[in-house]
Amino acid sequence: MISKAKYTLRLYGNKHFNDELSCLGWQLAKLLEGLKTVSEDYKWYVFDLYGTSEGGFNQYFLTNSNGLCEFFSIDTLIKSSKKIIQYETGVFVMFPKQAQLVMSFDEYPRTEEEEGMQIPKSIIEIRAFDFSYFEVYCNDEKFIKLILDYIKK
Repeated sequence: MISKAKYTLRLYGNKHFNDELSCLGWQLAKLLEGLKTVSEDYKWYVFDLYGTSEGGFNQYFLTNSNGLCEFFSIDTLIKSSKKIIQYETGVFVMFPKQAQLVMSFDEYPRTEEEEGMQIPKSIIEIRAFDFSYFEVYCNDEKFIKLILDYIKK
């Protein structure tokens, strides 16, 4: 069930991170660090993950018994993100800790450009596209402002 996001932010390596390359692990980590002050009531899900790392993605992005990659702490997600060299695809979803994510494997989000919000109740959805840029989808301007303010530092 896709819904149009009120805010969409496209982030490129050269424009937003002072780097020729985009979708780097440290860039996602920096983007996430901008959300640390508001992250306590949220957990993160990761879908459709592919890219390059020194080890296998599976050692940094473990799945639970339901087949979901779930992080209950943004700090743990940031730490895992820093282990990745570059993302080709990936959907990173900020979701209320108290809410239940109920969906079948066929409904899991995919990395699609300008898709909007793919998961009901999600707060933010961040996607990495073809090693080229990140897109951030959100319905609340305060989260977009936090990210932009932080990455400008």
